[in-house]
Amino acid sequence: MPRARCVFEDCPTEALEVIPGNSNFQSGNCSSNRRKDGHKSMPLRDENAVTFGQQAAVWFHELEVRKRKPVSPATLHAFGSYVRRLTPMIGEMKLTDVNNGTVRQLVQRLDEQKLSAKTINELAAVVKQVVGSVVDQDGNKVYRREWNYNFIDLPVVSNQNQPCVSDRDVERCIKDAASDQERVLYCVLAGSGLRIAEALAIHVNGAQDQTSWNSESQAIDVRSSIFNGQEIGRLKTAAAKRVVDLYPGLNDLIAQYVEINGIQPGGYLFQARNGRPMHMKTARGRLAKRNIPGFHAFRRYRITRLRELGVPEDIIRYWVGHEGHGITDRYCKLGENVELRKQWATQAGLGFVLPELVDSPRTASRRGAPKPVIPPTSAAFAEEVARYQASDNDLPAELFETVEVK
Repeated sequence: MPRARCVFEDCPTEALEVIPGNSNFQSGNCSSNRRKDGHKSMPLRDENAVTFGQQAAVWFHELEVRKRKPVSPATLHAFGSYVRRLTPMIGEMKLTDVNNGTVRQLVQRLDEQKLSAKTINELAAVVKQVVGSVVDQDGNKVYRREWNYNFIDLPVVSNQNQPCVSDRDVERCIKDAASDQERVLYCVLAGSGLRIAEALAIHVNGAQDQTSWNSESQAIDVRSSIFNGQEIGRLKTAAAKRVVDLYPGLNDLIAQYVEINGIQPGGYLFQARNGRPMHMKTARGRLAKRNIPGFHAFRRYRITRLRELGVPEDIIRYWVGHEGHGITDRYCKLGENVELRKQWATQAGLGFVLPELVDSPRTASRRGAPKPVIPPTSAAFAEEVARYQASDNDLPAELFETVEVK
């Protein structure tokens, strides 16, 4: 196991085990009983002896606990997998030896493993972040590097696979669905542009801190998402906290589905038999049978349609939860004009025919089943997700930016 020395001079603890990529480890908290509150452990006593594996574990822990620009659980999961891949390759190498040549050789090895250009670039970015994360007691970087991207020869990220679907694809998918629940889910995704993690978190008339559908407002308030089968009060970005106005016909379809299935206020719109949210694995398994290239294809379909119909770009960005690109975008407040948004939601329509719902055998059996579990109250929900220590910011975009050295 990689180990990190404690920096407190009065601490008798010689070392602390850390496990890269494991969100349950106690990395960074000294195990000494002399301090009840514990204290941070960082390998700063002998910078020249620090290995990449040791610092990668500390860097990952910093991502977990930092308060400035906290990282979402999904992003942590991705970076944990990157650390686990890199550690066997360069984990025993001292940070003093990690330089442009090291990254160049690493890129060549990753390319031989047939990884995508995007993945290789992200892995290289993690290496640079780990090296740059070691600081002295004044916060100054210990290992300063001038990364030469021409020498490293990172592959160019281009022609990324971003599949979309057509009107016919959406209608075929809805027609082939095995249940009303599956049909309504596809209608909501294609008709709103929600991310799948947001859609699975929808409550019927939920609390203020929950993603909620309300028939009277004809909109979905996005406030939470699903990760690993649990609802968390965390969205991908600050802009993801929004209100998505619905086409009236889609709103009526959701209301009909709620009535047929007897979903109680506060319950999940797309729920399992035990009243908990539909599991992501279940949703993906169903979609795989419909020959649709991922849930994000519905999101791209909605954005494409809105642009084809001339919906103002600021309203599109607001509905799909994207940040503006410049100062002018920040000044524009079209997204706050509720009346105008609803007019465009009605005018834009859906582009596909809504299905007829039936009282299926699965629904009938549910009516005789125990009452669905009502999700926790707002206070209990906030306590449940407090452990994530996350806000509405992700890692900065400059993490993956590259600047060529001339």
